[in-house]
Amino acid sequence: MTGAAVKWLRYNDITDTWSQPQTIQGVTSSAVPAIGDFPSQNQLWCVYPGDNYVLSWVTYDIDIGWSTPHQHSSLRLSEFDIESYGDELWYLRSTLPEETGEPIFGASKDALMWSDEAQIGSGQWKPAVARAGSYMYSVHLGSTNALQWMRYDGQSWSPSVNFPSGFPGCGHDPGLAVYKNDPHCAYNALNGGVPIQWCRFDGNEWGNLQDIPNTGTDARPVLASTYTGKLVCVYTDFYDSATLYWTVFDGNAWFDKPKRIDSVTDAQPGPSIATFQGTVYCTYLAESA
Repeated sequence: MTGAAVKWLRYNDITDTWSQPQTIQGVTSSAVPAIGDFPSQNQLWCVYPGDNYVLSWVTYDIDIGWSTPHQHSSLRLSEFDIESYGDELWYLRSTLPEETGEPIFGASKDALMWSDEAQIGSGQWKPAVARAGSYMYSVHLGSTNALQWMRYDGQSWSPSVNFPSGFPGCGHDPGLAVYKNDPHCAYNALNGGVPIQWCRFDGNEWGNLQDIPNTGTDARPVLASTYTGKLVCVYTDFYDSATLYWTVFDGNAWFDKPKRIDSVTDAQPGPSIATFQGTVYCTYLAESA
């Protein structure tokens, strides 16, 4: 399939502004990329499906910039997320276009090589992954569009567990990030996705759903925390899908009204964000290469 360019920008949470988007040179992606901090390598990684969904990646160093692309020809992915755990970088993915069923697969990379891929659970669409304390959490959709979660303790993954009764079904991929040591999940419900809703996991159970004011999307909303104690949510707007919007939670409340990143006019639905050395970075798939 024909790929598209990947662009990146970063957030200044002191001035509440975003940098101008720039193209990551040499990268052509077949689906939405994912970015994540890889602390043991002191790098920011952007993982993406290249031609024929082959696992591909570039790395970012603050002093050097983005690397040239790399790929692993025997691993493939389409709908996925990445997260670091210990000295490894993990990806979790759902099915490729030609695959059937609802398996979730995972693989990890250390300083030298990628592991073999293995099935770690089941679910629909793209899983979201985040690390909190000694656990790595995944949130995904079950077979009836119910939101489910599981976690990894360094040895094995727990079985998938449904979110509490009363949580509406998920209309699109959920987003997940750790804020003040706790996993926070954001998603849009089957009832139209206006507004985006969010909740917090306290180590034992997920809390009540709350609205993120004046938001709406038909794709995954993504979350990341800043070193100054804010939780950032970025999404493509339900009515203005080629642009990115963001809102911030300061520990007490979200923005009354989300803000538009005016410099972004070519985003496909579903950005990715991650915190790297205290700064929130964002990547998105551009509408055309």
